[in-house]
Amino acid sequence: MDKSQQPCRQKPNFHIMASKTLNNLDYTSTSIIDHTTLDPSLQVVNVMSLSHDKIKSLTAFYLAKSFANEGYNTLLLEANLRHSRYTTYFNLNLDKGLSDSIEEETLHTVNYQNNLDILAGGTSVIDVSSFLVSRDFKAFLKTLKTLYDKIIIDTPTLSEHKDSLIISDYACGNIIVHTSLRDTY
Repeated sequence: MDKSQQPCRQKPNFHIMASKTLNNLDYTSTSIIDHTTLDPSLQVVNVMSLSHDKIKSLTAFYLAKSFANEGYNTLLLEANLRHSRYTTYFNLNLDKGLSDSIEEETLHTVNYQNNLDILAGGTSVIDVSSFLVSRDFKAFLKTLKTLYDKIIIDTPTLSEHKDSLIISDYACGNIIVHTSLRDTY
């Protein structure tokens, strides 16, 4: 059975209490890797949060970077199809991303480092829910699973949209990132 057909076993959920320090995120990513490497079916991981915080995206980034450093061919996929933020967060020079890749049937990734590609959200999509449940999106994810060992999906916040919940159906594991009250501004 090839990777694109491999079913997810029981979907684990990891709850991360992230502080606003990069050392904590790097350590947290390493401990998640310890869990996910034990189960090779954890190929697609959804990272979500309740608040508008860059910490969620940084957690997804450090997780993807940790997998890449371990030798896994990894994709960090931004699934914010309303307001792509990766070009700003990671200083990427991108005109196209996820939505464009599906529409044009061409992968618009940027190689960030060895074993790590980033796919930003791309052109805004008006009806995101319909887009995420479409055959084209499902087929695209199936193709990505044949190209990458690990796919980390950074979704919009749950407080704004239900995109994270839709994408969680495609993921083999979910990470819910939240910050403590003392870390908020």
